[in-house]
Amino acid sequence: MRKAKIGDYKVLYKEHNSATGLNAHASEEDHGIGQVLCRLYRLPIAFYDDHTWNRLLPAGVEERITKQHVFAWLSPHDIWELKSDADYYTDPWVAADMRELGARYDLQAAAMLRALEGK
Repeated sequence: MRKAKIGDYKVLYKEHNSATGLNAHASEEDHGIGQVLCRLYRLPIAFYDDHTWNRLLPAGVEERITKQHVFAWLSPHDIWELKSDADYYTDPWVAADMRELGARYDLQAAAMLRALEGK
């Protein structure tokens, strides 16, 4: 079996996430609410980890991880959730507040947006 490449598609199961209230996040387990077509993306690991581990938000199914990136299968709702989060952190006012705290989430968020847009 060949290794999955960025841009490949895969059908996964839908999962309900109480944090977002949506029933269309990608899951490898059948939760009885249908299936969803997902696409493989290469995402910056720092922002992805903050999104998934620190804030417990959905972000697809991980395929593999390197030191700098996560390769994840994302449903349209996973993409929307990550873009929404990244848009928030790239807002100039929020970015300025975060810089005062010593964090550069705006750079990580901008990298996430580029990855999701295929740039």
